[in-house]
Amino acid sequence: MKIESRIIAIGDIHGCYDELIQLIGKLNIQPDDHVIFLGDYIDRGPKSLEVIEYLIQFKQDYKNSILLVGNHEIMFLNALKGIDVDLFLYNGGHQTARSFGIDSFERFFPDKKQMRLLKFFDGLKSYYETENFIFVHAGLRPSRPLERQSLEDLTWIREEFLNAKTLATEKVVIHGHTPYYSPRVQLNKIGIDTCCFKTHVLTGIEFPHGDDTAREGVKFYNTSTVDGEEVK
Repeated sequence: MKIESRIIAIGDIHGCYDELIQLIGKLNIQPDDHVIFLGDYIDRGPKSLEVIEYLIQFKQDYKNSILLVGNHEIMFLNALKGIDVDLFLYNGGHQTARSFGIDSFERFFPDKKQMRLLKFFDGLKSYYETENFIFVHAGLRPSRPLERQSLEDLTWIREEFLNAKTLATEKVVIHGHTPYYSPRVQLNKIGIDTCCFKTHVLTGIEFPHGDDTAREGVKFYNTSTVDGEEVK
């Protein structure tokens, strides 16, 4: 699918609601824009509940928005099933559990409000593909075409993808998951997780003319700068 309107991707939020609102305010989002959130909305930061509530409304307001699943959403859903609860809590899940009003996973029976919030997780996509880009939370297993990637690959992979010189696709992969202090730009991949829960810097990337955007037209926005910074 070729997109001609503006494409925006936003990196890992991790419960940083205030930074999310600040970044969205800088982007001047229009009804036709395609806004892609790369997953990891919860854990570690202080306001996971507020982030989810905001994104539910955002999806209703902007029909071209796409929300991807991250490994932290998967850990949360597993914990609700009693699977690897300690792993979830160790990775920042205590903050999310408190914000959702969950004091015991063993005795968790969601009320109406919690059920509405949990439905949010059902609609998350594993990746989003356009003519020239693949948007995914963590990355791709380099030797496999997109249709053969597992959910674990898409949400958990790290070094094998980051260190790969070539991929089984010619499209540029836009991803989060692995934090850097500034966006990591390579020929075939761009990472925009800037570790917001520690740095308070949430990053977005803009392709002003969709799939027709030349690399020189790509701009970064974050919560520590005033205007978009063009890729050099």
